[in-house]
Amino acid sequence: MKLTIKSRQFTITEDIEQHFQRKLQRLDKYFNREVEAFVNCSREKGQERVEITLVGAGIDMRAEDRAGDLYSALDLTTERLVRQIERYKTRLEQRRQNRESIRKAVPAPLPEVEEVVTEVEEARIVRSKRFALTPMDPEEACLQMELLGHSFFVFLNVDTGAVNVVYRRNDGNYGLIEPEI
Repeated sequence: MKLTIKSRQFTITEDIEQHFQRKLQRLDKYFNREVEAFVNCSREKGQERVEITLVGAGIDMRAEDRAGDLYSALDLTTERLVRQIERYKTRLEQRRQNRESIRKAVPAPLPEVEEVVTEVEEARIVRSKRFALTPMDPEEACLQMELLGHSFFVFLNVDTGAVNVVYRRNDGNYGLIEPEI
């Protein structure tokens, strides 16, 4: 596993780097290809914050946790990643067995909503992000979205070749947006 560590408000010593390397090597057994780990450490409000992002082997995973010291924060974050990986593996196995599709799910009826008009401040873009679109099917995109902890995920649909978006609905199900051009 290739490890990249960045920190704010303090420096990473050789001992800390070796501890990080030992802890993250525990995750190697879950992957059959090389995975890159990006670790961001910072100190916020008297607590140490560790964020780990795993990239490669066809997946992207992210976990973050806080604790009183850096070692505890790393342990908590690593445990969170292990749970995510195991959940991901379980979902993949269930998906292979069931072969259910997001497109065949019956949508829940929409509740009636009253329209409320309020004044809205002028929207402004505060962050811009670029990323490579990975070809995948909608089910895999849902898994990636869950692993990243996001409420939506943009991907290149392997079936149609178009850019699609999956999102988590308020009722707990998923939605798929397929734009027509």
